[in-house]
Amino acid sequence: METIKRAAAEAVEHARIVTRGGRRWRQPTPAQIKALRVSLNMSQAEFARTFGFDLDALKSWELDRRQADPQNSLLFAMIETDANFVKAAVQRVTLEDA
Repeated sequence: METIKRAAAEAVEHARIVTRGGRRWRQPTPAQIKALRVSLNMSQAEFARTFGFDLDALKSWELDRRQADPQNSLLFAMIETDANFVKAAVQRVTLEDA
């Protein structure tokens, strides 16, 4: 039974790897996206606004209705590494609240 579980987990992990422009990208799972947001004590709306994500897209990623594209996957990795730096960078390039 453990072998089947391990094989299923590997298949899911492989399905979350995409190739674009000759590079391979690992997409975060819905659980990883939600865990990151929760670890920052943010609601979906706060997280989306703070880091420049579309709220509906964030909800879809967390519910596994859509997968994040490579650019957003990279942004999630950057937020996980240093959320304060990414927040400051987003604030620096944001012209005004929409």
